[in-house]
Amino acid sequence: MRVEKELEKLTSAAKMLVILAEELEELHRKHPLEVKAQGKRVRALGEVLGRAVSELYALSVEVKRPHEDNSAQALRELFF
Repeated sequence: MRVEKELEKLTSAAKMLVILAEELEELHRKHPLEVKAQGKRVRALGEVLGRAVSELYALSVEVKRPHEDNSAQALRELFF
C-alpha cells in the first residue's frame, strides 16, 4: 500500500480515537462506577497509545532532522 494511504489511515484512526476518548470521558461523568470498573483496560489502552505517540514522534523527528537547523535539535535535547 502507498505511504499516502497509510498516512490517511493514521490520521483517520487518530481522529476516531479522539472521538471515542471524549465519548468515554462523557460516559465517565454520567456513569463513573461502570467506567472505573474498566480501569485496567483504560490504563492498558493509555499505555498502547502512549507508545504509538512516541513512535510517531520519533518517526517525525527522523524525517525532519536532515531539514532542520541545529537550534531545533538543541531544543529537542533540552526538553525531551
